[in-house]
Amino acid sequence: CCCCSVTVGDGVQSTGDFISIQDAIDSLTNVNVFGEVCILAGHYIPGATINVTRGNLLIRGCGLATRIDGPPLAPTFLLNGVSDVTFDEMNIFVDAGRPAIQVQAGNRINIVHSRFTGGAQWRIVAQSAGLRVEDCEFDPGGIWVLDGSSEVVIRENSITGGIGPGIGLGGLPADVPLSPNATGVVAVEIVENLISLAGNSGIS
Repeated sequence: CCCCSVTVGDGVQSTGDFISIQDAIDSLTNVNVFGEVCILAGHYIPGATINVTRGNLLIRGCGLATRIDGPPLAPTFLLNGVSDVTFDEMNIFVDAGRPAIQVQAGNRINIVHSRFTGGAQWRIVAQSAGLRVEDCEFDPGGIWVLDGSSEVVIRENSITGGIGPGIGLGGLPADVPLSPNATGVVAVEIVENLISLAGNSGIS
């Protein structure tokens, strides 16, 4: 696509500027210029967490044609202290108990039009001032919005199965520090989500 700053191909189904998603993100060094990483059709198996170390960024897949199998013992994507990052048209499979996307001390993070499958744990674990999760499919798994989050919108998602609630509000995992900006979860809009077969409850 002409809007892509860099492209990633798996070398089998597609050819891009990079084979590694991490290398593609790291190549966009000018954070003052909007960057778009396009992950082309293919099957990607990163051996370690993909660290998103810059903001002002769109990471876009090709829907079901792009499959990313996350590492078993770590988040697939980790954002720490970055702003204005959007994930769009992603398709992430995580077999173990770690999330597909983990956000710590984020600002204005958007996760839209994406699919998350695999194990029954949380698929998104996020602490962000400004968080939008919209039109995503979780089968199984769910969304955990951490203490320190605010201005949260969770809209029109399908959440099926999982060992806990479909949407969890508040609390922190052991590896995420307290936020200096907020206590608890403030200003949340949860609208038109379909939550079924959750092991604990719909929203907790």
